[in-house]
Amino acid sequence: MKRFSAIALLSLFTTVPLSAQNSARTTAIENTLNQLHDAASKADGSRYFRLFADDAVYIGTDAGERWTIREFRAFAEPYFAKGTGWTYKPRSRHIVIADIPCHCIAWFDELLDSERYGTSRGTGVLTLKSGAWKISQYALTFPIPNDLARGMTNEIKAFEARKKNPVPMPRIVPHAEWQVKPPLGVAADATRRNKRAGDSLAFRDLTIDVLSVGVDSSGPKPVDFASLRMRLRNKSETRTVTEGSAFNWNGFHVAIVAIYGPGELGGGLAALEVATLSSLPPDIASSTTAGGADMRLRIPHTITHVTLHHTGDAKPLLPGDSPVEHLQNLQSWGESDRNWWDLPYHFLLGLDGDIYEGRDYHFMGETNTDYDPGGHFLISVIGNYNIQEPTQAQLESIADLMAWALEEFDLPLDRIGGHYNYATGTDCPGKNLRKYLEDGTFKRMVVARLK
Repeated sequence: MKRFSAIALLSLFTTVPLSAQNSARTTAIENTLNQLHDAASKADGSRYFRLFADDAVYIGTDAGERWTIREFRAFAEPYFAKGTGWTYKPRSRHIVIADIPCHCIAWFDELLDSERYGTSRGTGVLTLKSGAWKISQYALTFPIPNDLARGMTNEIKAFEARKKNPVPMPRIVPHAEWQVKPPLGVAADATRRNKRAGDSLAFRDLTIDVLSVGVDSSGPKPVDFASLRMRLRNKSETRTVTEGSAFNWNGFHVAIVAIYGPGELGGGLAALEVATLSSLPPDIASSTTAGGADMRLRIPHTITHVTLHHTGDAKPLLPGDSPVEHLQNLQSWGESDRNWWDLPYHFLLGLDGDIYEGRDYHFMGETNTDYDPGGHFLISVIGNYNIQEPTQAQLESIADLMAWALEEFDLPLDRIGGHYNYATGTDCPGKNLRKYLEDGTFKRMVVARLK
């Protein structure tokens, strides 16, 4: 009897291998993991993140990559929104279900094949929640063959030694010290783009074609309108919508933020904002109007470029002018005239090289042109640099910010550019700043700071 009790007690704290009685559970777990890899390869973020528990943790290959699921989603969504996923094909997998009464915890390890990285390994934990297996932890690693381990670890140690002397972030004047009001907006799984007739906007598996834009002058007041065609897998619908309207379609919320007519800044462009309904607060998800700046969406993105702008004012910024007044005017104008939730740029500079915090750089900036600002770390110099020269203090601060950004986001030198490199019909940041981009001056200054 004592022997039986000891064995029974021991079994409560041990696990059993795959067996007939939990084969159904194992099959369900296999399905969850297979669905995870399939969704990632198809950039289906909605399906991908439904497979995780609300309190899940994702551990990436870099030592600093331990993300809550909310943080990981903010990192991954910009890639998924552009149709960019990642493909890891399972080669083998082991699953163990804890031998506890609920049979509600399992752990796994799997070898994966990646075209880009070769042999990889995933490990983690799943929990049974409301009848469905959810991933509570996933860790991705790159196994190192023993014969290569010494050389690889030496490279890692050398890399970490360099990181111990990072480029310092230059002094920044905080947003709160100059703002008219705090930033508005709501973070969401979304995108926003300016599109012309004949263009298309792709977000997740939804495509919106802008068939035409125009002005209806038949009534007492002209009304801007656009004809849109929504396409989602085998579904398609065409609608004529007016500026300032919004509607829901097959799990997405579409807002026609603005339609810029002839003679307006951005003439011919329709500003469209598209979000997954599930990521929106109820008041926005149910709205039939685009609303004001307080209803605009903060769109998370991953920095891939460092891009220089100027504000392009009609007059140059003079030594006696207040940069704070310029920032406040830009914030107010952006809210009232462009329906922006904050300044369009992440950082802005005055003549003395002082750097002012603009929009939170974790979120996509804005543009009056047709390029996609997603992924761009936006540095803007206050003034008009077609008609004025930058000061040496501005050049130094621009280089400081660029160097910090390249190191912070692990970007190569060739990701430094100007607005004109990505948008048609603009020479921003002006010829007197462009020359420092084109003759390599900024790159040389950045390299000196990265040494």
